[in-house]
Amino acid sequence: ELAEELLDNSPRFILLSYPMKLADGRFKSPLVLLYLGPPTCDSESKMLCAGAVELIREKAGV
Repeated sequence: ELAEELLDNSPRFILLSYPMKLADGRFKSPLVLLYLGPPTCDSESKMLCAGAVELIREKAGV
């Protein structure tokens, strides 16, 4: 499981894509960007990752 691989005290980004069928029969796969900064994470790591959110969004096209 992915959850077992992630450290409890490190921030992370999750880029989620899920397929959906539109009313007209076409398929679409929207992207959702999630940022997780656990309370146990140190402040410096949280700030570094929070500062990268816009860059990740831009590169991923979210």
